[in-house]
Amino acid sequence: MHSVKDKLHQIIENMPDNDALELIEYVDFMKRKRQQSIFKDLELASETSLGFWVNERDDEAWNNVGDGTWV
Repeated sequence: MHSVKDKLHQIIENMPDNDALELIEYVDFMKRKRQQSIFKDLELASETSLGFWVNERDDEAWNNVGDGTWV
């Protein structure tokens, strides 16, 4: 039984160069789309954790880090 990659290789071998170039562009598009999706997931995760840090007590403590008054 042939694997998916074997089938794809057979298709590419019989494909005209112009079609192969379009296939390369499509594969690059799919990679970028996947990377953007991963980045968006990380961005959303960081945004949800930012709310935890937005409060007056922590803001005041971090404002005083390094000046000797941080407690």
